[in-house]
Amino acid sequence: MSSVYARDGKYINKIEATKEETGLFTAKRTLLYVWVFVGVVPLILQARSYAKFMAPHKITQDLVVPDGAAIETINLHELCPVKGLMVAGAWWNVAVTHYYTIPDAKLCHFVVPQYNIHGTYLLEAEKVSPSPTTPSSCSNESFAFHHYFYHGSIGYYAFYEEASGTYCSIDETAYVEVNGLGTYDTNGSHLAKDTGDMTYRRSYWYGLVGAVWIAYRTMLMRRGFISCKRYGRRSDIMQQKMRFKDAMVYVQESLRLSAHGARNYHRAAILG
Repeated sequence: MSSVYARDGKYINKIEATKEETGLFTAKRTLLYVWVFVGVVPLILQARSYAKFMAPHKITQDLVVPDGAAIETINLHELCPVKGLMVAGAWWNVAVTHYYTIPDAKLCHFVVPQYNIHGTYLLEAEKVSPSPTTPSSCSNESFAFHHYFYHGSIGYYAFYEEASGTYCSIDETAYVEVNGLGTYDTNGSHLAKDTGDMTYRRSYWYGLVGAVWIAYRTMLMRRGFISCKRYGRRSDIMQQKMRFKDAMVYVQESLRLSAHGARNYHRAAILG
């Protein structure tokens, strides 16, 4: 028995009903456009960030504390005067805990308490031209500045950042631009005691968690694509117009793992 559809008060067979619409914004195409914008683009950005943080990183040699260097705190704030970091337009307060003496300079260990950040910076003594992000008022009071830090996360890994710029002695703030990212399997007391080394570092724990998350999101995207395609085809058969607002709501719901109130075994069954 063949299927029969009603359209505009007339009965048509399945072959006629399922012919693809040729318009640019059919219901099916509108849903898929929104699906790409809401789902695919964010997933690509997540995968891109994951790849950046998964890449092995190596701390610049000048920022690595030499073996056997002693912890010092004498004249701490005079030798390590930085009180703030300006990174990507955001200001972070810096608290220095101690320093290490190296030839012609000091390696200052600092923390950003509210973010569980531990790092080391090198402040050079000679004045230089200010970095692009440094205010013009600091043009005659800028010093070369380099730092790296690890930002402890919830799991047993930390995010790595290395940056360079200039320190302004007027406002006691370092204005930097990021030039290195990564992750490393450390946290807690190990993070606080880390003085760096010359090996390449990476986080296997972050790699595992990130891979599981990307795979999970990919399965949701596949499920959402199938759902949007089927619903759009039915809407086109019935010649129902698809408004952008309705398409946005449907796509967002299709990318949810399941309805509100579903249990974990419901979600597992849907993914399967």
